[in-house]
Amino acid sequence: MEEIYQTEKDYIDDLETLINVFIFPMRAMAILDDKSLYNVFSNVEVLINCNKEMLTQLENTIQTTNAGDDVTIGDVFTQLADYFKMYKVFCANQQTSLTTVELLIKKHPQFKKKLEVCHTDARCRGLFLQSFLIKPIQRVCKYPLLLRELIRYTPEDHPDWEPLQSAFSKINSVVADINEAQRQAEGQIGRAHV
Repeated sequence: MEEIYQTEKDYIDDLETLINVFIFPMRAMAILDDKSLYNVFSNVEVLINCNKEMLTQLENTIQTTNAGDDVTIGDVFTQLADYFKMYKVFCANQQTSLTTVELLIKKHPQFKKKLEVCHTDARCRGLFLQSFLIKPIQRVCKYPLLLRELIRYTPEDHPDWEPLQSAFSKINSVVADINEAQRQAEGQIGRAHV
């Protein structure tokens, strides 16, 4: 449970870096138009709100549990699973995003220069834009693994066992939808380049 909570905090920090170090300056300096910004960053500014809500609910659940009582977080995942459907848009746009970044680096000197400045920001921790752009896909695909591990260590008579089963099933379904949308988008891009 601590791993889920801590990795969620770290992930939100990464999204905030993506938004504050890359998106805001590029938008403020009008380096990219809205269409190019969307092609690169998709709906990441919407995703962070979903994850901040989840972190808040996890914190509330952990903090309001009395000492000695069982912490239950399955319901948090079950309630927010539908919000994770917003990741479909981001994941389906992934190939467009990475291709657009490569194209802009080659053909847009101002973008390339600004990107180099962004990469020197300490908040990037030596990571490049592409590394941050892959994080939402990695995170959403990690939820089923984290929940499966939590279920493995949760006794069947624990009050969170059933809610965790339900959350695992729901999140797995959302991730399957996301993967399918990503496969379809990659198929369409592949056909478009032929």
